[in-house]
Amino acid sequence: MKIKFVAALVVLNLIISCGRKQTDVYISGNEVLAEQRVQVAKYWKNGVPVQLGNGIRPSSANSIFFFDGDLYIAGGESNGNKMIAKYWKNNKSVNLSDGKNNSFASSVFVSDGNVYVSGNEIFGVKIVAKYWKNGVETLLSDTTQNARTSCITVSSGDIYVAGFEVIESKNVAKYWKNGVGVNLSDGKSNAFANSIAVSGNDVYVAGLEVDSARNIVLARLWKNGHEIKIVDEQRASSAAVVTISGKDVYVAGYEDTGNGFVAKLWKNGISKTLSEGSENAGATAVTVVGDTIYAAGYDSKGPIAHIAFWKNGVALPFAESKNDVTPTGIFVTQP
Repeated sequence: MKIKFVAALVVLNLIISCGRKQTDVYISGNEVLAEQRVQVAKYWKNGVPVQLGNGIRPSSANSIFFFDGDLYIAGGESNGNKMIAKYWKNNKSVNLSDGKNNSFASSVFVSDGNVYVSGNEIFGVKIVAKYWKNGVETLLSDTTQNARTSCITVSSGDIYVAGFEVIESKNVAKYWKNGVGVNLSDGKSNAFANSIAVSGNDVYVAGLEVDSARNIVLARLWKNGHEIKIVDEQRASSAAVVTISGKDVYVAGYEDTGNGFVAKLWKNGISKTLSEGSENAGATAVTVVGDTIYAAGYDSKGPIAHIAFWKNGVALPFAESKNDVTPTGIFVTQP
């Protein structure tokens, strides 16, 4: 469940002075081409856009990862009949599904040269959760109920996939470890796991749960299956992503102020507002390199959503577009 807002974009040029090391910022996302009326998968390197989809048929870029000099982006693209799950490696597409059913990739992670991709395939009216390792699929659910993946990571050889599964008519937030499901929510209300990060024996999952009585969503963070409160639950909120750096746990998302939505970053449960609040905004991605925290998301002014970019909590211009843009991931590299 995502709340989408629209906004206007400004351009980032990362100026590196002589003798300083180049820091490259990659942001994956989706842009709706207004004239063609089609969504296209893209990424931006230091504010410069690179189009992955052909711009004629719909495509999506849902996750980004960088490993050993290679750039990976997971998503999907229509072949004119069905959506094909795929990832792009250095801008070249690798199909994962066979085109018999609609399918898409939700996340990509590379470990020891192995490419892990989580995704979903629609069989009739049921969504099946799965992942691929080097193109070989493993099913996480069957066609008896809907299930969906959102994120994949690998730690010490173990494969973790976050998502949800429908149990007795409710979406239950969960993750799978090596194919074995672990429920996070109690099934009394709909809940979703959006992101997963692992540090040693600790498994952190970020997501949201629906408060049906008030018709709002609330940010959720689970550690080893137990909820950790990061919001006061007075107003709507959502946790889009979780990442770990050392002993610190970072969560990015949004929160309702009563006058609109602001992008939020929680560090060890302590919140920081990233956006100024003059327009609706949300953070959808975060990464930490050394002592520097990079976050990406969206802000809105009028009917168009723009890329928002923050470095250590300070908003910086990144890229401009006349079209609606939704960022989905961020990765930062240094030499």
